[in-house]
Amino acid sequence: MVKPPGGLEAAHGMLSTASGLAVRAATARRRAVASGDMPAAWEASSAASGALMMLERAGEELKRLTERPQLR
Repeated sequence: MVKPPGGLEAAHGMLSTASGLAVRAATARRRAVASGDMPAAWEASSAASGALMMLERAGEELKRLTERPQLR
């Protein structure tokens, strides 16, 4: 496991969680479609959407943490 630098633990955690959710959602959707269980496929698609939103939030947090400070 990668240990993030100090101050980036939250963003790292969000990225790790988002990638795990995306993998599980894709696997669940593939199984649901293969079995013809459309409600489960829709639920898996919703889970994938949640993973994408978390990924976006993690990216915003990384951008915020790595931006050059503004001089005042």
